[in-house]
Amino acid sequence: VSTAEAYAGITPQIPLVGLDTLLQTSVSVWKDKLQNDFEPSVFARYPVIAAIKKRCYEVGAVYASMSGSGATVFALFDREVSLSGEFTDAWCWSGWL
Repeated sequence: VSTAEAYAGITPQIPLVGLDTLLQTSVSVWKDKLQNDFEPSVFARYPVIAAIKKRCYEVGAVYASMSGSGATVFALFDREVSLSGEFTDAWCWSGWL
């Protein structure tokens, strides 16, 4: 995703919840409260990125998002999940903290 293209398509939104409040909540509520304003326009041009985020939720992510202006997608899980074979056409890294 071109950075210029991503910025040309963004429509900044007012946050649903303040970051200080959000950080005091469980990660499991972030899905409905935390938004990346780049996602709508980037997902419209690159549906595969939206599909990767959706699949992360389908396999058990408690939160997933596109990082910055794209095209990296990251996901947080509350348990270890095997993603082998899930994203064969993409570079995939996994770790556990």
